Amino acid sequence: MSSVQFYLHNDKEGEFPRFYQYEDPDQETDLNPVYCTALHPHLALYASGGHDDRAFLFTMDGTVVMPLYAEPTAFSDAEKDSFCFSDSVTSLEFNEKGNLLAVGSMDGSVIIWDVEERSMRCILRQEEEEGEIMSISWHTKSNDILLTSLANGFIKLWNLKSKEPQLMNIYVAGASPCNYSLWYGEGKKFLTVSDDGFLRTWDPRNTQQTNQYSMLSMGRHEECSIT
Repeated sequence: MSSVQFYLHNDKEGEFPRFYQYEDPDQETDLNPVYCTALHPHLALYASGGHDDRAFLFTMDGTVVMPLYAEPTAFSDAEKDSFCFSDSVTSLEFNEKGNLLAVGSMDGSVIIWDVEERSMRCILRQEEEEGEIMSISWHTKSNDILLTSLANGFIKLWNLKSKEPQLMNIYVAGASPCNYSLWYGEGKKFLTVSDDGFLRTWDPRNTQQTNQYSMLSMGRHEECSIT
């Protein structure tokens, strides 16, 4: 296994630092921004993904355990569109048990990896008009339930108990991108935040939001009581 080094860069004065990954520190042509990372809940493992349409699972010393993408050379031209990321990897999250890892891309796809088996479990594909994956969120109690938030404002609830994913529900948080989703209340509710400035709470058993809060009117740093 190769070792991938990470370096912290400030590209311009006043800008946020950015992480990059490349296998040879002397080869700047291999430089690729890292957009997301996730820690395994129980083992000394972490995952990262980035600009090069790829993601990896690492040990804490930086050794690659396995790639979290499908190599284009492993598929025919017809299969490549179904199994390979065509845009940056921007979302990563382990479920609570740590046996599954969801990897989301700006191309609108999510690949579910079985960490224990070191194999691909299934692929969640969105319609092209639904846009990129903005965030992914595993249920806090059920290790097979996943939320995906999309650029068109949709949130999808998936059941991943088998290798054939089941779409359980679709929620619509307006027409703006839904940037983030999070389970709370012992997994009985979830909340979302969107580009339109609203925080919304949901009961996963139906498609109607339970509450809506304007973050613009409250102010970004004021305390908010969520019910």
